[in-house]
Amino acid sequence: IIKTLSKSEQTIVCLAEDKNQKRCIIKQFVQQKLMQKQKNILLSELKIMQKIPCVNLIQILEYFEDEQYFYVVMEYCNNSTLQAHVIRRNNEKKPFSKQLILAILMQLTTCLADCNATNIINGELSCENVYLSVVDNETVIKVNYMTTNRVFSEFRQGEFDSLSVGIILYQMASPTWIKSSGIDDFKPLEDNQLQALFLLFTDPHDRLSIENSIDVIQVLIRQYNQVQEQRQNKLKPIEQQISKPAQPEVQSEAQPEAQVLQQVQEPEKPNYEKIANYELGQVLGKGNFGTVHLARFRPTNELYVIKTMKQAQEKYEQELQKREVQILHILKHKNICNCIYTDFADQIYYMVMEYANFGNLNQLLNQYQKENKLMEDQLVINIFKQMVKGLRYIHENNVMHRDLKPENILLTKEDGQLIVKISDFGCSTVNDLKQKTIVGSKITLAPELLIQHVQFKQSYMKYDYECDIWSLGVLFYQLVALVRPFNGKTDYQLCLMYQDGKYPKLLNKEFQKILDMMLQIDPKQRKTIQQIDGYIQEVK
Repeated sequence: IIKTLSKSEQTIVCLAEDKNQKRCIIKQFVQQKLMQKQKNILLSELKIMQKIPCVNLIQILEYFEDEQYFYVVMEYCNNSTLQAHVIRRNNEKKPFSKQLILAILMQLTTCLADCNATNIINGELSCENVYLSVVDNETVIKVNYMTTNRVFSEFRQGEFDSLSVGIILYQMASPTWIKSSGIDDFKPLEDNQLQALFLLFTDPHDRLSIENSIDVIQVLIRQYNQVQEQRQNKLKPIEQQISKPAQPEVQSEAQPEAQVLQQVQEPEKPNYEKIANYELGQVLGKGNFGTVHLARFRPTNELYVIKTMKQAQEKYEQELQKREVQILHILKHKNICNCIYTDFADQIYYMVMEYANFGNLNQLLNQYQKENKLMEDQLVINIFKQMVKGLRYIHENNVMHRDLKPENILLTKEDGQLIVKISDFGCSTVNDLKQKTIVGSKITLAPELLIQHVQFKQSYMKYDYECDIWSLGVLFYQLVALVRPFNGKTDYQLCLMYQDGKYPKLLNKEFQKILDMMLQIDPKQRKTIQQIDGYIQEVK
């Protein structure tokens, strides 16, 4: 033993050398503090960890015990902790480069995934437990699984590792990192891709798993390398021009500059209408409607979403699929999830859509519910005004959405501004005359349609844009109160509530006045989207 590095009631950590003068770390766990159950788990994990062939895991060299201590001998990391490097860079106000951040995340998540595959969960991940070691002139990330808190804890949850990776990402990328009471206090990162990745890791309701994160990080690394390569290629013609001998003095000053500009070829316009130019990544959603992938547009490295649908067997369902594609081509608006390109090949529909980097409204509502606080009035109005703008555009293009619900209201951030985008037009239809078919989600379905569905399983009454107005009212109520105005456990109970027409009124009188324009049991009493839009423009 060379020296003692740390000491507590539970452990002693020492720097040591073996007979060959190779350094190592010896961690001594106090036997009296170590419960038998904890010791059994420790023994089991040590046996497994010695067999995990991962260079990013701090290796277990050996372990033994006596009456006083349980000893674990581990490899020595020669370049301090990641925490020390973060603090130094923060003091210098020099955050890690994007290339370095992605490289560290790749090694970190690979280690976690390798251990997860053997059912060994970390659960105590932080910058303090991640080490750097220089091996053959290369810096390698090393993760410590023998932390005191982890060994003496009986509960380890893998979902905390994803959250911890997100926080480590933020600590590396933020020039002014300070410990905060909650993730909501974190200021958005300047790099949009790193901010989107941070949100994926820290989303409390749809958190990116460690295994899936590896694919996402690989895509970002490829994008980064390709961008750097493109930049280098663009510089070459100019460098070649500079290296040429000077032109004769009789030429005008403008001529050499013009020649340089002629040699710099304008890049070809990216071809967005070619499915081969998109690289499919992580699956974002899957169901009867098809599969939704995160995708990268290779020529520019932009992120998009691609929805794929196998052609239906039934003729009616084929018509629905064709109608969705047609509607996506019609609608182009800031507050709609716009379709970039559609294709049909090998009996599969491909729909390339905008990527929303801030999740959806349902996730935002769940976040506020979990924190037991209401949404700020200004945020409510901001989101609602944008929903109204999007729906007004949809209606004025003779389209009924018919499935407005929190999951179909996407959120994205552009230049620090929250942008609302209405999505999923699978239930939509062109309002040629008046509709009879009942479609949509029951929780936001208009009362007149739900009642007919319960009684007759179909509609004998034609309906119009008023069905979307009711759904919009339910969404507005959820924005304000975080719950739906009517909460029947069954369709029948919900119908009884609609017939009664009573629900808890909003405390904000101005908000209740807005709600009264939409949440009317009688569809004839609901205002048009144009009337609603005209009214709320005066609301601040």
